[in-house]
Amino acid sequence: MAEIPDRQRGIVKEEKGLLQSKTFWGVTVMVLAMFSEKLFGVKVDDVLNGNVDQSMVTLAGAALAIWGRVKAKAAIKSIT
Repeated sequence: MAEIPDRQRGIVKEEKGLLQSKTFWGVTVMVLAMFSEKLFGVKVDDVLNGNVDQSMVTLAGAALAIWGRVKAKAAIKSIT
């Protein structure tokens, strides 16, 4: 019987800081794009001179978060 790698079993031995996480940054971009007008009174469209739609920035953030989660090889260190 073949040995199942630790990664496939969900065992992660490496750790990284929160700010090194692509998933964290993807979610941050997505949330800021979605709520920028309500939180800061600024539209993403205005900041980018109308060249990029707010939904495109939100989608890019979501894509980065998903890609980061799929490619993750290390757990995020506990903040506490």
